[in-house]
Amino acid sequence: MPHMQSDARSETGPNLDSRGPFFLDPTPPTGATLRARLLSAFVKRSKAGEVRALLDGDAVVESALAEHGLDLDRLFETIEHLENASPDEFRAALHAVGGPHADELRSFFTWHYRMFSMFDAERVEETRRISAEYFPEGSFEHDFIESNWLCRQAYQGVLPDVTQTLLRLADRWREEDQESLYLRSVILTSAGDTALLEGDHRRAKRAFEEARFISRKNAFLVHFAVVQKLARLLVACAQYEKALKLHQDPTLRAFAKEHGARRWLARSHYEAARCAIEVGDFDTVREELARSSRVYGDDAPASVEACNLIYTACWAQREAHFEDAAARLADARAVISPTRDKETPLLIRVVEAEAHLLRTPPDVEAFTAATEEVLHDAERVGAQNIVDRILFTRSFFGDVPTRAIVNPYRRLRACANEMWRARDEGDSARVEDALDRIESLRPRLIDGVYLETVELAVEKRLPLAGLD
Repeated sequence: MPHMQSDARSETGPNLDSRGPFFLDPTPPTGATLRARLLSAFVKRSKAGEVRALLDGDAVVESALAEHGLDLDRLFETIEHLENASPDEFRAALHAVGGPHADELRSFFTWHYRMFSMFDAERVEETRRISAEYFPEGSFEHDFIESNWLCRQAYQGVLPDVTQTLLRLADRWREEDQESLYLRSVILTSAGDTALLEGDHRRAKRAFEEARFISRKNAFLVHFAVVQKLARLLVACAQYEKALKLHQDPTLRAFAKEHGARRWLARSHYEAARCAIEVGDFDTVREELARSSRVYGDDAPASVEACNLIYTACWAQREAHFEDAAARLADARAVISPTRDKETPLLIRVVEAEAHLLRTPPDVEAFTAATEEVLHDAERVGAQNIVDRILFTRSFFGDVPTRAIVNPYRRLRACANEMWRARDEGDSARVEDALDRIESLRPRLIDGVYLETVELAVEKRLPLAGLD
């Protein structure tokens, strides 16, 4: 058996639950420079219009802009143009800036363009190349962009052990000034993302927890993203009740509603519904999905509408309303664009296949056949979450290549399933091999999860509950 000594070692990072409510103070530092005032607004608001509102009436900012023949209206016309600008247009905007405050204005443009471009791999690459012409290695702008570029490399599977590189980058920014604290929280958030991709839940939790502490204490807007990412980590190791509590944080939801952060708010609702499905709280599922739908009304982005429909289908399947579930999945398929979203179409196919296992009696052969092509397609496009989900579910009915499962919680469960089959067959060598693989996962799982899962899945043979 894996060793059962205490797993209660404290994680690096403070206990956030003991802190007071998150409070956003928009006041810039007294006597701050133009750069500090611009940064103070940028790190606390998500939309250009809200950043502008914080700067309105700031004599330092208005005086500096006047030296360039600018005012806030003209400055933010440029910012709004950058949202959909090509990399060449971004370069032109930087090149056009001159005068005594050119560096500060180029920085301001670069911060915004990085945020506008952060999910587009091609624009991330070009932003990195262009900004290098203006900002040296080790500067705030260089490392701000580098952290995003490294994260994109991890998502594309291009670079190994990106997390360690990001953590080294974060260590450059340990001062207590606003610039260093903000950048450290951003880089640590990226490191948590990549650690999750690499299957290291312990390292991901440490990174997310420190980023959460810094961003909450300093009222950085990245706090909202960190909370949802931490909840995603908890879901990845089946800590659904804890994740649900994070998604339902009333203070964050109130702020998001007040400031029109609709995508974040919608996601908090449908992800809360997902967690409630897993704990069997269908009243909460109904409430959260209804709230998610109301955030946008009839104008929801395709990604939000699709997630609402998918989780509605999952809920219907759990209550054995299979025709309703199939209709919702068909609706979800109709609203997404497979050319832009490679994972959601695969998720729809997996949820459709899982219906075979929720019927009475379960049809394992139909599930296996339905997921064969999906598994191949997920491996081809690098949709590891889908690969993990299929292999984990299959492990309850037969052996799977457990090393192909990146999520350490699901890999442990799959190894435990293999161990029980080997024990039933009297194959002691396979039992010991499975136990060795289980023990090797201990350093990658967050505190408490390893022992809890060993107790439930290894010692007691935990069944497939719901579909995890």
